[in-house]
Amino acid sequence: MATNDGPQQANSYIFDAESALEMSRLLDLDKIVTMTMGGILAEYTPQEINKFQHVLDIGCGPGGWVHEMAFMYPDKEITGIDISENMIRYAQAHAQVRGLHNAHFQVLDALDMHMLPDSTFDLVNIRLAVGFVPNQHWLDLLTECERVLRPGGMLRQTEIEVGFTNKPALETILAISQDALHRVGRGFSPTGRHTGMTYMLRYLFQQAGFQQISTRAYGMDFSFGTVAHTAVFSDYKFVLLLAKPLIAHTGILPEPEYDALYAQAMSEMQQPDFCGMSFLFTAWGYKPI
Repeated sequence: MATNDGPQQANSYIFDAESALEMSRLLDLDKIVTMTMGGILAEYTPQEINKFQHVLDIGCGPGGWVHEMAFMYPDKEITGIDISENMIRYAQAHAQVRGLHNAHFQVLDALDMHMLPDSTFDLVNIRLAVGFVPNQHWLDLLTECERVLRPGGMLRQTEIEVGFTNKPALETILAISQDALHRVGRGFSPTGRHTGMTYMLRYLFQQAGFQQISTRAYGMDFSFGTVAHTAVFSDYKFVLLLAKPLIAHTGILPEPEYDALYAQAMSEMQQPDFCGMSFLFTAWGYKPI
């Protein structure tokens, strides 16, 4: 389902979905998110995980979560969908190299999943989808998730709030990025000061008909010297470059000023007194039986 509210016209993704730079960024980001959350299915007991025989990962990117899920649980069938042909090709090739015959991938727009049959999956997983789901389509997406889940199946979604640091340039450039997302209809912040997704998950799940909704928060400390610092520095280095067309599209800041702010922010993150924190928030709920 294409949208015309951002610099990418072919689909609703705010960055270039076919970019090799974006693929590299997502591979690294996936690892640090999983580490912060304590594993790929950290919220559930082995008994609960045993019930997930057919799993769907929406917006799988280059397939990091699917690969790990398929490797850890070879008795389960894991399917990843993404709008990017390049990322799906990479995900398929990587699965083949690792011998993950239970990992399956399909080029498919998350906002147009009518090709997936009803009541097929035991678990639908979504992570960090604010970049490709416009506000007006969230309920449509979650309603489709409810459709493809079997009765009693589970929807699990993780979103992030970023940008809490002790350095002015990084704090500023992250705030500009959040404002740009707000201006192109991403996230539910009324002011554009933050992503505005985490506190909406329970409400959106309820509106889509899910029951027994639970939540869990995770803190990601990416201060200088922490385990997460190198990975988050690499992510910001790439994502803030990829954000330049979006910033230019919204007209928030001239490109020369953005470039100078970017260079200062990267320098700040490498200083020994740099401190930063992000928060991940996961919600999960069940389709009524």
